[in-house]
Amino acid sequence: MTTIDISHTLSLNILLGDPPGSVSRYHTSFHAGDTIKGSISIRSEVDLQFETLDVFFIGEELTVRHDKSPRRFHHEQYTIPTSSLPSENLIKKHQRYFFPFAFPVPSQLSPTTCQHPITSPLTRQLHLQPPPSFGVPDIAGFGGKLRNDYAPTNCRIIYTLQAQLTRRSLVTEMIQTMLHRTLKIRLKPSSTPALPPPSPPSPSPSLSLSPAPSILAPIHGADPENQNDIDPPPCKTIDIYSSPWKGSKKSDSILLGRLTLSIIAPPRFDMPIRQAITLNLHYETFHPSKQSRMKGFSEIENENHTENINSESTSSSQSQSQSQSQPTLPQIQSLRGSVSATTFFTKTYHTTSPPKKQKDRFGTKLNYAEKVLTEFTHAITETTLAWAQDHPEHGPDIFVSRLLVPVKLSHHLIISTFHSCRMSRVYTLELRVKIQGAETVELCLPIIIAPAEEIDSPPPYCEV
Repeated sequence: MTTIDISHTLSLNILLGDPPGSVSRYHTSFHAGDTIKGSISIRSEVDLQFETLDVFFIGEELTVRHDKSPRRFHHEQYTIPTSSLPSENLIKKHQRYFFPFAFPVPSQLSPTTCQHPITSPLTRQLHLQPPPSFGVPDIAGFGGKLRNDYAPTNCRIIYTLQAQLTRRSLVTEMIQTMLHRTLKIRLKPSSTPALPPPSPPSPSPSLSLSPAPSILAPIHGADPENQNDIDPPPCKTIDIYSSPWKGSKKSDSILLGRLTLSIIAPPRFDMPIRQAITLNLHYETFHPSKQSRMKGFSEIENENHTENINSESTSSSQSQSQSQSQPTLPQIQSLRGSVSATTFFTKTYHTTSPPKKQKDRFGTKLNYAEKVLTEFTHAITETTLAWAQDHPEHGPDIFVSRLLVPVKLSHHLIISTFHSCRMSRVYTLELRVKIQGAETVELCLPIIIAPAEEIDSPPPYCEV
């Protein structure tokens, strides 16, 4: 089909809303399940005969690695019916015509959209959810601009309405495009939870923690009813000594106990984020005899079986016994955290689910980009941790504590978690906890960020 330019005699505009133009061009956002209603406005300076008037609703994603690689994942065409066209398809000069159209925004893409093999049917189903508009800052918002959605410069997901007016050539009888117009629109993500990010590494098998139900199971095709398929919460175990051993030998410090930290988070974080995560602490104190067994000091074993014990050794044993009756429980010195966004992208298809980070030999990121969105601190006092003795059946040497850590991300109304065939946006929450008498503990938790449920709530991109 050839294209001719007659814009000097013909004007064609795409107007949203019913009646036409009732929706501002600076507020063109839609949810999955909405209906996009509008009209095509045509005015000509001369009498003009045409063949067809078509309207298209198109969704495309574009990734750039050395060259452009566009992929059209949604294409819907609406031809204005003959009954709505003027007589003999003739546009009379100096008259304005309005031709209405309507497109439903799909909540599920066509099954043929996702063609690469995926091990989990649930993963495939979630890949067929329409992705949100991404990496297009010039989409009309209030004032015509949107805040940064932290998309890499080589990633785009664009939705457009396109109008095309055609005529038949008088010479060749071929169909020619007289005028073509495009209007970008913004698609907000649905409230359905998106595909979860990668699951955290499994903790040590020696830990006796009760795992919470996992929200990461669908990505591996796991059955939440099967306890073997449930991932435990991210946790880390450290040893607590009588004094920090930096600058001195570690063997000179006394091993007081073992501390396990774990994070429990909500199934999803709704925008704007004003929720809290739970930091669980599980502390086991050690008696001198247990320290001997764990350290494996042969000289201590010999002392326990030596009949002649001097008075200095007896005094030390009594002192340790008294300290064990009233153990010194660990305290938090500082707590810092951050929320970061990771965008995966590829020119073809991800070969693994979830996708894996790739770098070249120079350390350049090949298929992903990262951005720290916000950092936060939590006020710590001497009474921050309220320790309590665990259930008696677990033994008298087990203590537990719980700390609620608020997470706020109200100033960055960011795009929600999503996954498409070529792009993925995931988020990670990281906590850095400094414990007295131990090194800093880092805990990373993949989180799901979802749009707010209310229709009138701020969009995932903040309009300014």
